[in-house]
Amino acid sequence: MNSFKIVIIALFCILPALNNAKVVIYHPEPESTLFHAEIIEIEWACSDDDAVCQSSTLSFRLFKEGSSKLVAPITPLSTGPTSIVWAVAPILPEGDGFYLTAYNGDKALETESPKFSIKHSGIDIISPAVSTVWIPNSQLRVRFVTSPLFAEKNHTIDVALSDGHTFWLQLGQASAADQVFHVPSNLLPWGPQPRFYHVQMLLNNQSLAKSNRFVLSSDPKLSCDDFSLAALFSAEAYMSLRQGNVYDLCGQIWNSAFVYNVGDNAAFIVTSESSKAAVVSFRGTTQSLTDWMNTLSALPVSCEGLLHSGCHGGFVHIGFGASFNMTRDAIRVISYKLVQQGYRLIITGHSKGGAIAAIQAVDLLQAFPSTINPTNLKLITFGQPRMGDANFALTLNSTLPPSTCNSARIVGQHKLCGKDPVTTLPPGNWFHGGKNVVVPCSVGCWKRGVEGFALR
Repeated sequence: MNSFKIVIIALFCILPALNNAKVVIYHPEPESTLFHAEIIEIEWACSDDDAVCQSSTLSFRLFKEGSSKLVAPITPLSTGPTSIVWAVAPILPEGDGFYLTAYNGDKALETESPKFSIKHSGIDIISPAVSTVWIPNSQLRVRFVTSPLFAEKNHTIDVALSDGHTFWLQLGQASAADQVFHVPSNLLPWGPQPRFYHVQMLLNNQSLAKSNRFVLSSDPKLSCDDFSLAALFSAEAYMSLRQGNVYDLCGQIWNSAFVYNVGDNAAFIVTSESSKAAVVSFRGTTQSLTDWMNTLSALPVSCEGLLHSGCHGGFVHIGFGASFNMTRDAIRVISYKLVQQGYRLIITGHSKGGAIAAIQAVDLLQAFPSTINPTNLKLITFGQPRMGDANFALTLNSTLPPSTCNSARIVGQHKLCGKDPVTTLPPGNWFHGGKNVVVPCSVGCWKRGVEGFALR
C-alpha cells in the first residue's frame, strides 16, 4: 500500500515538470512580418537538456493576443530536432499580435514566441483587364502591384494560366511588375475553342492572387452576340463557380449576381452593366453515375406546383424538374429585379443544363407576364435532351414562340459521328420545343457549349 502511494506522489511530482518544460521559441523574430504562402522555419531552444523539448509529442499552435481562441494548429512540412518548417497558409487571417505556443501532446507549455504579424502579399493583378480576346501564339501582358515590404523580400513568383480546373499552364516567373509572356497554343488543354481563363500569381505553389476571367481564343473572329455569350457561359457552368467571379469579355465586365453549386447541380447568373444583359446558365450532366442515372431516368412529374402556371396538365422529366426546383425561387426573384432594372435575360445551358434552362424560361414568362416577355428573354440551349411531354412542348412554344428567334436549341453534328445522341433522349413520348438549329462540331464529336458551336 505504501509503495502504491509513493508511485502516485512521484507521478504528481513529475507531471508538472513535464507540462512546464522550458521551450524558448526565438524564431519568428520579434515584430517580424510573415506573408501568406511563405515558408519559414520555427526554431526553439531547450533548457537543462529537457527531454520534452525534443520529444516527438512536441507541437505548436497559433494564437492572437487578446483572445484565447485557437487560430490554427501548426502543420509542419518537415521536422528537425529543434526546428520545423512551416508554410503560412493563405487562409490564415491578417493582422498583428500573433504568437506561437508549444504543446506537449494536449498540454500547453509555459512558453510563447515573440509577437509577429501575418499579412497578405498585397499582389493585385491589373492586367489582363478588360479584354476582348487573347490570341495564343502571341504575347500576354501581365501587370501587377504588390506591397513594398513583400517586394523587398524578392520572392520567386510564378505566373500561371488556369481554366478554373486543376490544370495549370506555367507561363514563367515574374521578374518585373510589368512583363510579357508567350502563350503557346499547343499547350492549351482544350484546343482552339474559346474559353475563360485567369492568370494566377503563385508562391510556393499557393495562389496569392488571380485576375478576372478573360477569353483566350485562337479565333480572331470571335463574336460577342447572344449565341456566343450563351455558348461561353454554358461551358463556364462546368468550371469552379464562386460568388464574386468577374469575367472580362468583349470589352465588358461581367459580375456574378448569383451562384448555386451543390453536388451535381449548379447554376449561376452573370450581369454586364454596360450592355444591360444578364446570362442565366445551368450546368449539364457531370461524370457522376448518379447524375447520369437521373438524366436517363424517364419518370414524369406533373408541371402543376412546379411551374408557376403548369403546362396544360402535362409533365416534365422528374430529374430535370427536381434540379430546376432547387434554384427556381432564387432565380425568379433575381431575374425579376434585373428586368425591372432594364436588363434583358439570356437563359442557357448544355445537356441537362439546357433542359433546366427551358423549364426556367417558361416559369419566368409565366410568373411575370407583365415584366418578362419574349422581347427581353432569350432561350439558347446546347445539346439539350427531351424534357417534357407534348403538352409541355406546346406550353414552351406558345410562351416563347420559335418564330420570334428568341428560342433556339443548338444541336451539334459531326461529319463522322452524326448528331449528338443526347438530343434524342429519353426515348419514347418526350419532346423538346423551341427552334432546332443544327451546327457542325468543329472538334471531337459532341462538345459542350462553346466547344460545339461555330462562333461566327
